[in-house]
Amino acid sequence: MKRLRPRIALLFDTLSSEYVVELRRAVERAALARNVDLLVVMGQCVGARLASEGAQNRIYELLSPECVDGVIVSATLGHYCGPEGLLALCRSYAPLPVCSVGIALEGIPSFVVDNEGGMERGTAHLIEAHKCRRIAFFAGPRSSAESNQRMAGFRAAHAKRGLAVDDQLIVYGNFMRSAGIEGMRSLLARGEAFDAVVAANDNTALGCLEALDEAGILVPRDVMVCGFDDINFAHFARPTLSTLRQPMWWMGERAIDSILKQLAGEEVPLVSVGTVEFVRRESCGCGYQVALTLHPSGEELPSLRDVVRKYKRDIGKAIASAVSVPNDALGNWPLLLLDSLDEELQGVEGRFAAAFEGLLHRAQSEGASLDEFQRVVSVLRTEFRRVQVQNTEETHRVERIWHSARVLVGAASIRLLGRQKLLEQQASTSLARVGERLAATLSLPLLKEALVDDLPQLEIQRAAVSLYTGPRARTLKSLVLIANGREIDPLEVPFSEHQLAPALAFESSTADSTIVLPITFEAEVLGVAVLGSGAFATSYESLRQQIGSAVKGAMLHHEMVRQVALRERLEHERFSEETRVAAEIQTSMNPVITEVAGLELAAAMLPTAETGGDYYDVIPMSSGAWLAIGDVTGHGLAAGLVMLMLQSMIAGLVRVEPEPLPSEVVSVVGDALWDNVRGRLKRDDHATLTVFRYHGDGCFRYAGAHEDIVVWRKATGRCETISTPGFWVGALPSVRRMTMDSTLKLDRGDVMVLYTDGVTEPRNAHKEQFSLERLVTLVEHHGHEHPAALCERILEAVRSWSANLDDDVTLLVVRYVGE
Repeated sequence: MKRLRPRIALLFDTLSSEYVVELRRAVERAALARNVDLLVVMGQCVGARLASEGAQNRIYELLSPECVDGVIVSATLGHYCGPEGLLALCRSYAPLPVCSVGIALEGIPSFVVDNEGGMERGTAHLIEAHKCRRIAFFAGPRSSAESNQRMAGFRAAHAKRGLAVDDQLIVYGNFMRSAGIEGMRSLLARGEAFDAVVAANDNTALGCLEALDEAGILVPRDVMVCGFDDINFAHFARPTLSTLRQPMWWMGERAIDSILKQLAGEEVPLVSVGTVEFVRRESCGCGYQVALTLHPSGEELPSLRDVVRKYKRDIGKAIASAVSVPNDALGNWPLLLLDSLDEELQGVEGRFAAAFEGLLHRAQSEGASLDEFQRVVSVLRTEFRRVQVQNTEETHRVERIWHSARVLVGAASIRLLGRQKLLEQQASTSLARVGERLAATLSLPLLKEALVDDLPQLEIQRAAVSLYTGPRARTLKSLVLIANGREIDPLEVPFSEHQLAPALAFESSTADSTIVLPITFEAEVLGVAVLGSGAFATSYESLRQQIGSAVKGAMLHHEMVRQVALRERLEHERFSEETRVAAEIQTSMNPVITEVAGLELAAAMLPTAETGGDYYDVIPMSSGAWLAIGDVTGHGLAAGLVMLMLQSMIAGLVRVEPEPLPSEVVSVVGDALWDNVRGRLKRDDHATLTVFRYHGDGCFRYAGAHEDIVVWRKATGRCETISTPGFWVGALPSVRRMTMDSTLKLDRGDVMVLYTDGVTEPRNAHKEQFSLERLVTLVEHHGHEHPAALCERILEAVRSWSANLDDDVTLLVVRYVGE
């Protein structure tokens, strides 16, 4: 079916970084102005090392002439693979028109900025204007072409002035704010002396500012700082960040125009280079830069109105250069502003203030930084102070006008920041609520209902969520289809994965921007989500994780329900076969113990013949990990079903943004378990459950009632047992009032042993239980051994104690070894 207008894909590895936010806004603006539909496609960096990230990158392979007419590739995708990997990606889209933004690729139309020259100018400013001699450089990844070009400019500025670069002051990172914080802390800890910092991007520079402030080092008095990009946060940092401004609007317009020209059969240049502007702010000690016209200083004129008439065009150009917005975004605002000033000087009271306030409102809607209009006021004040007029009252009057204008900018900035903060809080609250609901949906119909209800609450009025028809299928089937905030009955017919979504999902009377996300769970690709672009940028990444976890949980739940139904049909003659299936399901859900920084982990589970409902999990996070252990009452498939509910809900809840507390996870699981087990399964099963959040440095926060925690202290060689306060989940409609967070601290070498009652309750021939006391004694004797060895000793002791185990035996042993 022929499309109503061109549709172009824009590829990113994230939507939440400030650089991406600015570039996306520029490309979206250019696309909508040219009646082009834009698909913002988010995967991960090309060549990403983790299997889960590779699964998300499958979304790039789906782009074809079936869904788009051209592709724009961002340089941010190449942080790991370098130019070669991005070039291969671009060539894979042939015969579609393609262009690159931010990096020059051989044979591909590319729009780049003068990374090397811009960084050389910024570094030269620190050397010449501020006499800095030991300048630290905070780079991006070693394979990043952008970072390497900027480092070349940094080195060139030194070399041309006869200065050597100290390689001990080169710090590599990943362009993230956290890299600036950690890199600066490390540099300070090494005791290296430096008088300035130049960062390869603003996010890293902002992290450096934070770490310097944390260390009590004043900027710019003690150390000067300069970034690269001029993202919004650079304007609001304290101190405001001096930086190199990328021409985002220029790149956005050129990228869209390049694709359109290629579609029209026109030739386009292979490489176009945009200029980078050095913006002097407080962090380098300069404050805001003020441009001046060429009209003579000290000139005498009868009235300030004569200044407007005589130098209107020159002053207009000067104030236009003070604001970084596209030429057509605000119309001919400099001349309109000067006309209003002329009217005010004629006696029309408030005319300039009204025009200026209206300008600020329009600038805000176009994404301009309002603090730049302080520069506009500075330029105007400077220009008018260069002229001597006979009417001194007029001079006093215009000073009051400038003062009022500055007040307007300040008030508008405060309102904007307050509104943004309020909207972010509302979005965060809504996203957390949506995440909780999705985590508790254990079927695809319930997931569909939740998405239809909740996506519009996140300002997503259009959505299509489609799932693959099979594990290795190349066709999708629609689960949810929403238009204008209302559900549309999706077509039952499967469609090609290269369509991304049913055609209805892209229908719009006007050009629009749409977000395309892969639905994945760990390394498994489950489907595609096509969402309207009305939500906060940070919401989409969280939604992708939440939807992926919910879909996987619903699929597993469906399989478990099918197994329960099978058991009811086969009754006793198939009991052995059913329990074998249950055991396979239970053991297949055991996590693969992965590395967690600072910890050594080992785990084991021995299912019994009838299979209980033991559960444990280890979920590594970007910082630390989640651990959980529990035990469902009863045996067989029903217990396994409840155990699977625990696993899928917890796996989803811990990925909710903002991250919940352990007590919140346990409470939500308890509420959902009561509804599902009592209301749906008509059973009275419940479970013990303790959930731990490991944050690093040996610190654990935990909640929920389970067996006592056994902690072996290396310093004494003795164990202590710690109770887990709370109540069983699923035994009451809610356990929220009985669930609280507690903390536990392991010192280096300490061991924590988590276990189910299958360890302590087995009986020997004399009907004596193995007991907690025997477990403690065993741990005290062997706590110095590796967790895997300790785990095996406990299992051997339990098996030797009881010839016939009638309950599952589960162990999770954790040693803190230091970060």
